[in-house]
Amino acid sequence: MKIRYNILAVLLVFLAASCSNSLEENVKFDVNAVVGNEMQTENITVKKSQPITFEFNGNPDFITFYSGESGKDYSMKDKTESSKEDITTRLEFTAVAQYGNSEGIFKVFLSTDFSGLTKDPKKDLQNIKSNNWIDISDRCELPITPNAGKPNQIKLSSIALDEYLDKDITIGFLYKPYHQKGAQSTYEITDLKIINTDKKSGEESEFLATSMGFTPFDVKELDKEDGKPYQAAKSRGEHGVWYLGGLTESPSMLRIQSSSAPADGVSFNEDWLISVPLKLNSRTPDKGVSIKTIHTYLNQYEYRYDVPGEYNVTFIARNSNIDHHSEIIKQFKVTVID
Repeated sequence: MKIRYNILAVLLVFLAASCSNSLEENVKFDVNAVVGNEMQTENITVKKSQPITFEFNGNPDFITFYSGESGKDYSMKDKTESSKEDITTRLEFTAVAQYGNSEGIFKVFLSTDFSGLTKDPKKDLQNIKSNNWIDISDRCELPITPNAGKPNQIKLSSIALDEYLDKDITIGFLYKPYHQKGAQSTYEITDLKIINTDKKSGEESEFLATSMGFTPFDVKELDKEDGKPYQAAKSRGEHGVWYLGGLTESPSMLRIQSSSAPADGVSFNEDWLISVPLKLNSRTPDKGVSIKTIHTYLNQYEYRYDVPGEYNVTFIARNSNIDHHSEIIKQFKVTVID
């Protein structure tokens, strides 16, 4: 019986050592590129839409592929900001006015030094009033409806913001009617976005309104004992309060519903909508495509390029678990011609 126990103990030790070695196995990986029937070197030349077959040798658990195209460039995988010399940027939105006379009741501001709302109403009011807001309303296409009998007006604004590329900016919308007779206009801002354009490739990336962190600030609410200056409208039809429920729609929509002129002729709405500080040159890091996991087998991968140019292809092969990580990088330069 003792001999059997000793043999069993030896077997358990052997199995444990084998499992440990398996978990700590360094990845082995190599790639050959084939175009047509010819093996290629690290510098590959292909025609547009011609397939490249990458043949794999080795034992990786995971393979990630970077094609080198825009958004899929390994050298840009950790880059969260674009150089201001490499891009242009603009603010775009569509403004829609309904009812009444909307002339002059809506303003668009930028700030390079507003630190954000604190949720302390008195402090925030002081900061808003004292801030050096840059009024860009004159650079925007804002609708004017002379009277209620005229149809709705829709205007598209596109404002270059290149001068602010090295700064954090806050966007502020101010709805402040002043007409003493009739309904105060309903105002909608739709499809609001910041668009960055790469000067070299012409490719555009969009920073959408839903990511801008807008918060309402209703100045009139400060006069109430139980006022709620930061509260958004619960429905799009709630009068005189910014409605943010349309931010997740496509296209996005910010709306403030029409309300009647104040009985005293002076207590008009003063409704701000303020973003968080935004870095205009921020970018999403490039990402690769997972083409193999531990649950799949892959001995080759085919890819085609539809646009002529030069691309740096990268394969990341790795074995990885809680105790061990091993990685190999293989790269090719691909030149695509017409």
